[in-house]
Amino acid sequence: MKLELCSPEKVGVSTESILNFIKAAEAIGVEMHSLMLLRHGKEFARIWWEPYSADEPHALFSFTKTLTATAIGFAEQEGTLKLTDKLCDIFPDILPENPSENLLKADIYSLLTMSCGHETEPSGLCAEGEDWERVFLAHDFKYKPGTMFQYNSIGSNMLAAILKRKTGKDLTEYLRPRLLEPLGIDFICKKLPDGVEMGGGGGQMRAEDMAKFIQFFLQRGVWDGKHLLNENWFDRATVKQIETVNPVFTNHDSNWRLGYGFQMWRCIPDGLYRADGAFGQFGVVVPDKDAVLVTNSVSLYPDDLLNLMWKYLLPGMADEELPENPAAKAELDRLAEKAQMPALWGIHDRNCEKKMEGVKFAPEIELPGLTALIGGSGTLADRSGKVQELSMHFEETCAMLTVKQQDGLEEQLPIAMDNGWSKTTLRGKTYAATGRWMGADVFEFEARNVNAASGCRFLLTFKDDGLTMQRVSTLPTKSFWDDLNMEAPIAFKRI
Repeated sequence: MKLELCSPEKVGVSTESILNFIKAAEAIGVEMHSLMLLRHGKEFARIWWEPYSADEPHALFSFTKTLTATAIGFAEQEGTLKLTDKLCDIFPDILPENPSENLLKADIYSLLTMSCGHETEPSGLCAEGEDWERVFLAHDFKYKPGTMFQYNSIGSNMLAAILKRKTGKDLTEYLRPRLLEPLGIDFICKKLPDGVEMGGGGGQMRAEDMAKFIQFFLQRGVWDGKHLLNENWFDRATVKQIETVNPVFTNHDSNWRLGYGFQMWRCIPDGLYRADGAFGQFGVVVPDKDAVLVTNSVSLYPDDLLNLMWKYLLPGMADEELPENPAAKAELDRLAEKAQMPALWGIHDRNCEKKMEGVKFAPEIELPGLTALIGGSGTLADRSGKVQELSMHFEETCAMLTVKQQDGLEEQLPIAMDNGWSKTTLRGKTYAATGRWMGADVFEFEARNVNAASGCRFLLTFKDDGLTMQRVSTLPTKSFWDDLNMEAPIAFKRI
């Protein structure tokens, strides 16, 4: 099924409600990357904020969990597994020496509902290599499985590990003929060190593919007239299977208090449910309005974005076609055409540019390669290679950062200085950058992996004998996705 594009009013939606939602989101500091809205199977709004674009996949974070759960649904439908299958029977070779009674009772259902029995979420397991599954099973199963919700991304990774043990296939490989190809969508997923795909948060998809996947939920497993996944799965996956208000789960935001299904959250408006990734990667199903709401965004308070949907988008949906609103439609079209993340104003310092043109600098400490250095939260950058030297070349509308690495590779990052964003491909990923001189001998630039969520800001302070670099995330938070400890300025010597 190809998504048909139409005006909002054609499917009974007020264009003004969309504009008001976008303005309200930006007013509270939500960094919008993409917005796709569907109703009656038709697409009535699509916007990407440059440098993010329609043809680039975006980090999903925990939105990935819903795809992982859907793979389990297909495996159950085909008789490959049962939700009552016990972890002790699936992983008998890596159980702790004296498994507790609660561990012996833990099953696939308790993983799907994040109620396996852990009081705390295991952390840091991505670095454990082949032992991460063993570490998960050795973590204290304090509660009887199925009784206590605790958010557990490693438990979602275990679902992908179960799928691989049961079928011999990775998550993406298993989903390809069952879901991805029938829907005409792409999905990629980061692998853990032992080769298991990171079903708890390592996925990337284009916004349009996210929308099709959520439309698949709205249609309860039917696509192009074919029933791909049985309706009984949706009856169970999308309802409240377990309470999320309890003594151990600490997120008390309003839309996280309504209960949890199979790797899906319930929402404040009755009957709504969602796939949910960190910082605002949302796929909301609105059954009574026959609508789908999809966002890629960045906010430390994504609950606020959801509540703006309830405040503006839902009331804007009528039961019948609405009269066209040419003025509002023209404003929305202009917004879609010119939408852009704030760029740095390209101020030049010609004296410093002339003085530093082509000068080479070497770091005084070990630094990772360029793509790891400039990647933000959600990046899947290749971390091979280390910075050996860097230099800069300046033109009227662009600065070029050249980095030579110890793996022999020389990479260049163009930095727009025209109040816009440059784009380039590094190691198969798309990066964007914007920059300016912000003070005497101080160059500022922001770089983003557009397949990720956030980015990094850099201050380069040039001196006669070298430079210092300061790197901070565009997100005021620490994340395991961006594990570089680079809060202090880094010195480079002139060579």
